[in-house]
Amino acid sequence: MSFFIPDRKRKRQDDPVKSSKKQKKKEEEDSLDSDAIPSDDERSPDDSQSADAEDAETADEKRIRYARQYLTRLRQTASGDSEQDDEEAVETRIRSDTWESTAAGRKGFRPLAEQLIAASVDPSKLSIVRVKGHQLPVTAVRISEDEKFVYSASKDCSIVKWEVPTGKKIATYKGGRNKPELGGHTDQILALALSSDGKYLASGGMDKQIRVWDTELDKCVDTFTKHKDAVSGLAFRIGSHELYSCGFDRRLTLWSCDEMTYIDTLYGHEANITCIDVLTREIAVTGSEDKDLRVWKIVDQQCLVYKGPKSSVDCVAMVNEDHFVSGGQDGSIQIWYSGKRRPECIIPEAHGPATDGTVPWISSIAAARYSDLIASGSSTGEIKLWKIDAGWRSAREILKIPMAGFINSLQFSRSASYLIVGVGQEHRFGRWSRIKQAKNSVCIIPLPIKR
Repeated sequence: MSFFIPDRKRKRQDDPVKSSKKQKKKEEEDSLDSDAIPSDDERSPDDSQSADAEDAETADEKRIRYARQYLTRLRQTASGDSEQDDEEAVETRIRSDTWESTAAGRKGFRPLAEQLIAASVDPSKLSIVRVKGHQLPVTAVRISEDEKFVYSASKDCSIVKWEVPTGKKIATYKGGRNKPELGGHTDQILALALSSDGKYLASGGMDKQIRVWDTELDKCVDTFTKHKDAVSGLAFRIGSHELYSCGFDRRLTLWSCDEMTYIDTLYGHEANITCIDVLTREIAVTGSEDKDLRVWKIVDQQCLVYKGPKSSVDCVAMVNEDHFVSGGQDGSIQIWYSGKRRPECIIPEAHGPATDGTVPWISSIAAARYSDLIASGSSTGEIKLWKIDAGWRSAREILKIPMAGFINSLQFSRSASYLIVGVGQEHRFGRWSRIKQAKNSVCIIPLPIKR
């Protein structure tokens, strides 16, 4: 049975009410058009005067205004050595954004895995940068959209900001067990999320809090406290400052980091929620210890249930708006289509057969957005890269990278030219096993993929 129960203390006032399927389809098409040129202004409240001015605009004038704002933001983030370099950076970003916003980009593949296959990569010759700045296992990593910075979180309650590709430490967001005076987390951090414009970093963990950090000032600017148990997953919707969080309290919660306010809470899972992902639309995917995955269509107030493996779902990643991948404690990887309740493809024992009666868990998974390339990590200390075939019915291993320790977090950079890895001596959720020879570290792996 599917449940989608909004919080009775609902604060969101602008939920659209749809009167027919035809109207829903039209509004969905409209949302695709607006995603082509993301604008912070689209999410911020306007006063009556600016609202009247916007109402007076024609459709063409509004598109031109949004396009100018978009180009201004791109030029502000460009930092080449010359004006020509800046324009090339802007042109590259526009091509990437256009691909992701089109139907072809959403439903098709960027053939990134083919580039790796053609390069015949030798894992022993990869120039991996390993950095150590945490005392305890690394639990989460995130890389900025411009591929300049990596953020890592740990069970030691701290967050470290690193430079790419050198691995130089830029800043540390301090925290400590039962040390609120440090201004950070007071218990283990389990999750990170970085907004697509790089402005806000969100972190959550065992202290039941979500902290929002200004990445330019490198300081905490707000704290959210709605969760009643550990915060296990965080994700920003692409092109916005809308934050999604999930936790061991079985809640999916929505926040606005523009207004630094709570929006809504949704219920459905019957056990701890372990992971979450979201792309451009107001659609989130979650996995849980109840062995199910759920797709939450926020605007339509729908929650779809997908029957997962026979054990906890520990990680999930959206490939595009219609497909996602998951992994869990039964050692399998599943490829899903949102229109079907059963997996399109199951890769059993993806990281090898059982040893000592235990199948290697899938502890992390990542997808290069809108492409045929995914990566998985396991408790055996190895990373595998996979190529998803065009029909979504199969995937094959194309590269294996050995790495001692629990692979607790994986993320591809926007261009997929980097794979960021969070490694720990322990699993991010527990201490039931420990690999003494492992190093608690962050690894920056360059991949031979063209930007």
